[in-house]
Amino acid sequence: MSDVHAPLAPETYEALLATLADVVVDYVPGAEQLTVRVGHGLPLSLAFAGEAVRPFWGRWVRQIGTADRRRVVEGLARARRDRQLSWIEEYTYTRDDRTPMHVVHRVIFLRGDEGVLGREVHVANDATAQRRDHELLLAERRELASRVAERTRALAEKNLELARALRHKDEFLAAMSHELRTPLNAVLGLTDALLEGMAGPLEPKQRGWLADIATSGQHLLGVINDILDLARIDAGRFEPDYQTVSVEDLAQASVRLVMGNAIARGIALTAEVPPDLGVIRTDTRAARQILLNVLGNAVKFTPAGKAVRLHVASGGVPGTVVFTITDEGPGIPLERVQEIFEPFVQLDGGLDRRQEGTGLGLALAARMVRALGGGIEVESTVGQGSTFRVTLGMPDGHEPGVPVGPNTEGEGADGPVFLRPGTRVLVVDDNEANVEVLRSYLEAKHFVVRSVFDGRQAVDETLAWRPDVVLMDIQMPVMDGLQATRLIREHAEVGRTPVIAVTALAMPGDRERCLEAGVDAYLAKPVRLRDLLRTITALVTEAG
Repeated sequence: MSDVHAPLAPETYEALLATLADVVVDYVPGAEQLTVRVGHGLPLSLAFAGEAVRPFWGRWVRQIGTADRRRVVEGLARARRDRQLSWIEEYTYTRDDRTPMHVVHRVIFLRGDEGVLGREVHVANDATAQRRDHELLLAERRELASRVAERTRALAEKNLELARALRHKDEFLAAMSHELRTPLNAVLGLTDALLEGMAGPLEPKQRGWLADIATSGQHLLGVINDILDLARIDAGRFEPDYQTVSVEDLAQASVRLVMGNAIARGIALTAEVPPDLGVIRTDTRAARQILLNVLGNAVKFTPAGKAVRLHVASGGVPGTVVFTITDEGPGIPLERVQEIFEPFVQLDGGLDRRQEGTGLGLALAARMVRALGGGIEVESTVGQGSTFRVTLGMPDGHEPGVPVGPNTEGEGADGPVFLRPGTRVLVVDDNEANVEVLRSYLEAKHFVVRSVFDGRQAVDETLAWRPDVVLMDIQMPVMDGLQATRLIREHAEVGRTPVIAVTALAMPGDRERCLEAGVDAYLAKPVRLRDLLRTITALVTEAG
């Protein structure tokens, strides 16, 4: 049996070293020659095997690349002088055929008695291939980093573009809302005033025409509100105001809102609402709008003599209900079903389309349903009709967030309004037509009215006249209504005066901005004069 502890034979030792390095050279300081232990792959040793020490080192130094030579020579000398245990360096070395190569050179210092340097073992490897691979890897990484940086810059620029586009869209919608609501406020206000007989008695034909004007104005207002609601939801600024509502009341109220149109078109509209469904938690206004839009769409596309049915049942999750609306209309091709939930899309679009509308109803309904955490789905057969299923309600155990600000936009039912004659109202608006509408209406209701046309005048007149309530427009010259409201709040003598924002600003966040500035109520133009009257009366009564 062989002895595993026996020392390695010299040839075995040399073979082992050859697997670890390209060149291994022993150098004993003071000796005249080098001893080459391993020499393959590098002309470094082969050219000088058995050569005297001084010529060997001289030629070796000359073949080190110029950029590396001084660093290598001084580094090795310093390692010897400082009695280091080892030294390593990388450098470029030129072969005899003038081909450059990359060398990794290690030196191990072996010391004899009393720490005297007894021997140097030089180990060198040709690392040209590894160096090339490393440089290729670094180049690839640099290229990748450059591409990532370029992509990041492109994405950042795209995000800035999108942000600018969204800002311009919001600004455009805000401007269009203001420009549309302001004249519409005058149209509907004057119509209401005439219908109430403020300019004298009306003939039946005149009253009919005014009613048509009011209906058309309300239709236009509905379109404006739909566009703004879409903008609010798309901007993530729709905050549901969750309340408890009777399922039966919600369903029946929605049916009543479209019943008149159904009767006029000769369509049978029925509702099947079991009385034991109880209540759900949802945003009542949004839920009513969703059902109104889906029911209205069903009625619009159902031919005369056909039927639209609403069926309500408990949802699959406790606390939810499913409203199923079925019509007998033309149906929707399968490939176009998803299009009906996109804004401004109409399946019978074109100059010859038979149905009116903007194509916003179902798009708005779908977005509102998602904002409420519900669902909407549709099944349709061409030539037979469509069925929409709307799931609403806050599932049991889920608590909604707290809504921001009070709900003062006013949808109360008509009823008696108790007035306090002599109440002083300051109207602040730079539009003379709006001022005249408000002045005429309020004076007819026994209020005392003064008017100014910018925010600076509003502050001065409030301090001087001490009105009981201020109707504040927001977009005005000299000083806007928000700044004017803040200044009024700073004066102790008038700081508690009720301020109602009456404004065409109705974009997402505008209501919150007004409330944060200190207004007590927010009414978006066009304003129903009766709603304005109720709001004034409520605030003045509370303040008194």
